[in-house]
Amino acid sequence: MADLIYCGTEPVGSAETQALLAGPFAAIWSPPMHRRASPQLGARLWLLWRSEGQAPVILGVGNVLLTPDGRADWTNRTAPGVVEAARALGYGGPTNMAFLRLSDVHIWGNTPAVIGLADVAVGLTAATQSQSAMLPLIERMFTSGLGLAT
Repeated sequence: MADLIYCGTEPVGSAETQALLAGPFAAIWSPPMHRRASPQLGARLWLLWRSEGQAPVILGVGNVLLTPDGRADWTNRTAPGVVEAARALGYGGPTNMAFLRLSDVHIWGNTPAVIGLADVAVGLTAATQSQSAMLPLIERMFTSGLGLAT
């Protein structure tokens, strides 16, 4: 199973993007129009954020969860309150906004820049071969406790 990368950007900031993942829903705002990969149950998903012209920063990592009916899209129907939580953090959109939810979430405490991942597209993508080669190194940093808050 391929690693996935979700890269957020403005207008919602990195702190708010991370707060949604760290919150009670362990969610990532993920409209289907910004997906270039299909999330599968248990896939490792890395949450990044970047400003225009900057290297991405890593915010967290977890494993994709599916709704009780086997879908990747979580909405207010399948996760009551998720839209309100997202709006409180500055997300805009309709009441049927779509989210991905993760299990086994780990949050990166100091959001270091990740150099060497090449161009990371905004939205959800499958990690490239070179990105997948780097991700285990990043995970070792997670499991060693360097800058990690869970």
